[in-house]
Amino acid sequence: MHKLIIQSFLWVCLLGSCCLARTPFSLPQCEDQELIQQAIAQYQQQSHLEKSKIGIQQIDLGYVPGFHETSPNILTALGLEAHDLEPGQEFSFYVSNLEHPGMWMGNFIVNEEGRLSSPRYQQNSQYFFYYILYNSHPGEEIFFVLISKDKTQTFTASCIPSPIKIEWNDGATLALYPIDRQYKIFQLKGTSFKPFEQVQFAHISYDTIIEESLEAHEDGSLSYPLQPIASEHDTGGEATLILKRKRMPKKTFSYSYGQAAKSKPPQLL
Repeated sequence: MHKLIIQSFLWVCLLGSCCLARTPFSLPQCEDQELIQQAIAQYQQQSHLEKSKIGIQQIDLGYVPGFHETSPNILTALGLEAHDLEPGQEFSFYVSNLEHPGMWMGNFIVNEEGRLSSPRYQQNSQYFFYYILYNSHPGEEIFFVLISKDKTQTFTASCIPSPIKIEWNDGATLALYPIDRQYKIFQLKGTSFKPFEQVQFAHISYDTIIEESLEAHEDGSLSYPLQPIASEHDTGGEATLILKRKRMPKKTFSYSYGQAAKSKPPQLL
């Protein structure tokens, strides 16, 4: 049922020219850019319990006739779920990613059930709006931001549709995130490691090999910046990361950076 609803909504969006798909056509100018970035920064510092007002669900749309002639992969949508908001409040809705850090999607009102609604979108679903992903880059975080009409309240949710992540059977994970629009700088973040555990890694890009030993913090987290661009002649390509832990299997994965990441054909996640 959800898939049928979303597929129908997808066609409505296209006919109304309101389906945003990270394509080069003109985007509405964002008047709340500074407030959006403040809301995202505040969200990143919040605890999990404080993020309960809105959430994002990733939905596999499957095959949608008419789209796969130009994009033959499976479509994925992100559904924004908003609840327990104050009835009658009005919000502006924005989507933010690396290439477009503040895309206005519309203005909406909270209904009597505390959920966002709009007479323009007639959906019989818990989800209020769908952001159709054509070519979100692996590891990239997508933010949904609601800003109240009087600018006094913001609500933010995020997800990574295609994470670059590796996991061990003891629960430890390492994830890689691009943090600039040129895909030249990444952040390696780890969770659930043993306190002060040593993690050995080798990073290979272009003609350069970097070997380092990372130490987890007391809470089991770790963080390390990666700049895979190896020289002025390196415009991008594939980088490889090799990770070793004591008495744990070695993990290896590759990722694209620079022009190789930006110039890949649109990838439906």
